[in-house]
Formats: sequence, structure tokens, C-alpha cells
Amino acid sequence: MAQAGIVAFFDIMGYQNIIDNNDIGPVTQIISGTLKKLPSQVEHSVKLLYEGEMRTYAEAEIFSHIETRLISDCLLISGPIADGHPRRMMFCWAFILYVRQLCYNMFRSGLPVRGAVDCGTFYLDGTCFAGKPIINCYRLAAQLNLSGVVLTETARGDFGGHNTDIQSLELQLGNGGDA
Repeated sequence: MAQAGIVAFFDIMGYQNIIDNNDIGPVTQIISGTLKKLPSQVEHSVKLLYEGEMRTYAEAEIFSHIETRLISDCLLISGPIADGHPRRMMFCWAFILYVRQLCYNMFRSGLPVRGAVDCGTFYLDGTCFAGKPIINCYRLAAQLNLSGVVLTETARGDFGGHNTDIQSLELQLGNGGDA
């Protein structure tokens, strides 16, 4: 089903060397463990950082709407939310916190990632995931020569259209922390 929302694409850096030089079991356990604990870590962070509506939104299991798929050395993350939804900006922030925690956890586990975040319409149904936002993320992530995450121009405009402090968002993305 085609839906509007936010997507992120990540490449695990050095994955071929990691697989060539290690047993696949422990590597996949690290990745699986990281992905399983993400929602509760981010929910915990939101409860510590925010009061009021954002905190209530986090308590309403917002993170259950964010899906993560691992395909070899790639992570695809999606969060459906309509363009005109009254809580779209809160969802965008929650998605960014989720992505930020993913980057931090993977880096700490010795599996750094590089990726991008975009907004738009995508198709998600079982094992099929397609759409312009994922292509945009892939292209932009492939240009990165460092571990981290960037916003596409579309995401930057979308986020900036709701929040004039986009530079603060960009600074927070690069600032990891324990959750």
C-alpha cells in the first residue's frame, strides 16, 4: 500500500570485511539486539527529555509505527504519517530520535552506519519496499565517506517547514548519548 511518511536508508560500513573475518552468528546477534532495544531506548529518552504532549505521544507507543528491516548490509526504516497529520512534526522528531539512537548503538557495537532520511510517498507491503524516498536516501548515503546520517533536501525542507530551528536538529543528530 502506498503511503506518505518518512524513510531512512543505512549502509553498515565495512560489512564485507566484518563478515569475511568473523562468524556471522555473533554479528547478526549484535544487529538484532540493537534493533530490538531501539524502541524502548528512544521511548525512555523521550520521557526523560520531554514533558507534555511529546511525552504523552511517546507513551502512546508511537515507536510501534516505525518499522526496521535488515537486508544484508542495509537497514531500511519507515514511518508512515500523512502530510497533514496534526502530530506530523512530533512524529518527525520521534523518527529522528530513533535514527539517532540507531547510529549511536551501531557505532558503539563496532558496526558504524552511514545513511540518509527523506520524506515522501513509498510502498510497503510485506517484503516489498519501494519509492522515490528510498532511492534518494540510497544515493545520498552512497556519497558519505563517514559514519553518520544526513537529511535530504526534501526532508530538510519538510522539517524546516514545521520548525525554524533546523540547525538545532542537525546538531542533535550528531550528538550521541546513552539511553
